[in-house]
Amino acid sequence: MKNWITLLGLSGLLLLTGSCLKDGCEDVVCLNNGACLEGTCFCPLGYFGEFCGEFRYPTKLELLSVAVTAVPNEKPGGGPYDLLDEPDLVIQVINDGQVLAESEVFENTILVDEKTLILDPPLELDLDGTYVFEAADYDEGGILEKIPTAAVFSPRLYFDNFGMFFQVVFIPENPTVPTAGVKIELAYTF
Repeated sequence: MKNWITLLGLSGLLLLTGSCLKDGCEDVVCLNNGACLEGTCFCPLGYFGEFCGEFRYPTKLELLSVAVTAVPNEKPGGGPYDLLDEPDLVIQVINDGQVLAESEVFENTILVDEKTLILDPPLELDLDGTYVFEAADYDEGGILEKIPTAAVFSPRLYFDNFGMFFQVVFIPENPTVPTAGVKIELAYTF
């Protein structure tokens, strides 16, 4: 009987002691979508500090790919890009008027699937730069006829979209102008 009373007493003591343990995250507020675990904030990419309240810019931004997702049926002034067949598509990455990367020629492009320029190795972008992603119809003699796009990218405008990888899809401001659809994929390093 003594053992039974002792066991009951110890069980009650453990129950009482266990219920007095404080949740380590009860008084902790993690900012910027940080998550608290056992009193410690775990910060999302781009933030650091005890409560995730300090912002950090990436140290490196790499362009992984550029895809053309749609090609208009006609030029802005009307009429087809090629009279006899579909446009032969070339994708370019441009900064300050200089072509940094260019795709192979995708012949007779009817976009059932997007056409993608994969950058291997990835192209490191200047965080303060402005980049234009162009699509062009490749004509006889190597002449490139630009297909309008809405794809202008300035990295610092996108720093609230942190993630190890993310995509940017460009949507034209004036949808009445036939515009090529463009999507880019990027990777940040902190």
